Amino acid sequence: MFYWLVEPQYDQRNAPVLLWLSGGPGCSGSGALLTENGPFLVNPDGRTLFENVFSWNKAAYVIYLDSPRGVGFSYQNQTENSDNNEWNDPLSAADIVSAIKQIYQIYPVLSERRFYLTGESYAGVYVPTVASQLIKELEKGEHGPFSGLGINLRGIAIGNGFFSFKWIFSTHMDEIRKCCQPLNELYCHIPEDSDCDLLKDGFMERFLAIRNHIDSFNIYRQCYQRQNSDDQDATNILLNYGSNDASFGFPCYALNSVEKYLSQAHVRESLHVPDFVQKWKFCNDTINQKYDHTYFDAAKDMGETFKEILSSNYVLENTEEPFRILAYNGDSDLVCSFLEAEFFLEQLVEEQKTKSIGKKTAAKHPWYYSQTPNISVVAGFHKSYSFSSSSSNAVVASLDFLTVKGAGHFAAVDRSGPTLQMISNFVGKNINYSQPLKYPLMRSHLKSQYEPNPASQNSPNRGSVPALSSASPPSPLTTTQDSTTLTSGAQKSKDCFLIRLICFFLIVNLF
Repeated sequence: MFYWLVEPQYDQRNAPVLLWLSGGPGCSGSGALLTENGPFLVNPDGRTLFENVFSWNKAAYVIYLDSPRGVGFSYQNQTENSDNNEWNDPLSAADIVSAIKQIYQIYPVLSERRFYLTGESYAGVYVPTVASQLIKELEKGEHGPFSGLGINLRGIAIGNGFFSFKWIFSTHMDEIRKCCQPLNELYCHIPEDSDCDLLKDGFMERFLAIRNHIDSFNIYRQCYQRQNSDDQDATNILLNYGSNDASFGFPCYALNSVEKYLSQAHVRESLHVPDFVQKWKFCNDTINQKYDHTYFDAAKDMGETFKEILSSNYVLENTEEPFRILAYNGDSDLVCSFLEAEFFLEQLVEEQKTKSIGKKTAAKHPWYYSQTPNISVVAGFHKSYSFSSSSSNAVVASLDFLTVKGAGHFAAVDRSGPTLQMISNFVGKNINYSQPLKYPLMRSHLKSQYEPNPASQNSPNRGSVPALSSASPPSPLTTTQDSTTLTSGAQKSKDCFLIRLICFFLIVNLF
């Protein structure tokens, strides 16, 4: 499996560790690095990069993983595993847990640091299932395969997560469900020509008509192209050629530009991607279509997995530092709406009464983003819950639900500043998400050989840096631990980067 480790820009001695998983299923984690919350983003030309001043590696080590196998630059050895062409949630979780184990074996510097599993969209399934499996391994203690690695899992964070097919469907058709008896069933028989039947037909007709004409990932975004009619160098770089957003249309061109960038031969060589590995695509449609969803059903959602985590001895017995859960949602997303997450989490808290007691600790209230001192704006709304041990009444876990105002499905793209502030406070053990950022947000100076080219219509972002230079891979390292084998890797400083980027391949021998 291919992963890309980005070191923290600040406080390396104490920085926590994040593992990032993109959704789909079948979408690349390394794609998020270059389009969402990584240190560099891609210009429209698909050849150059510009600095992302809101990169999450200001707050932590960040590991971007291409998962499952076959996604991004991760691949499957068809000689050894030609018969294993199945993709499902348990296999994906097992592969990711195995990858985490080997990454910690390679990098002792990560040991004992606070570790968080993060991701978005279908990571609403990935992250809890991985957390549950990892906790079971960690509970084996010194007799388990993870002994001595210092994996200190302290929480999970999920953006616009897919948690429950039932609640996704119900938020769209809430009124229709009220016609059903009993009310807690999702599917029911609706008599033909009844008022409910007419309501159903009318709703779906209008819903599909609206959805076909808007971007479901962000209902306020418009992507368009127009010619530049301004020939003044001082002003033409300010014209927005891609969209009605404030980031020069980045969300509209990013996917194509990243695919072009990662398809360049010298970039693949710099990342030590073997020639036989497939061309990088943001999402693998074949895997998406063949993926066997364990939780894509009205009768089964992620509730039981969350309960496994909250009821585990790993969580219940660690009273010094409560386990943290963060669910955040852009409020302009129709794919995985904030209502789905809110309804799901409310039900989870209500039902979690087996080994811990869930209660609301703060009613819904605004949280604020501050980019400059003394000036703050509403960034969304926040409500929080706590879980206490039924035996000791000590708080063992917390759950925060945040909306991100104006953001769509990919919140870090649409609201990069607020999401950096949010994740910084989360991993910094700060319960106040309105605490301003402590990092400088000005772009750093480039070395002289990487000074930007003159601004142009095709590259609206000043401060561009060239693509990765070619680098020879080191002698292959091979180490076998259980089912995971490291086949090649690199740790090399790139002059064109302001921080060090580390990328490796992990091969997971599937069974």
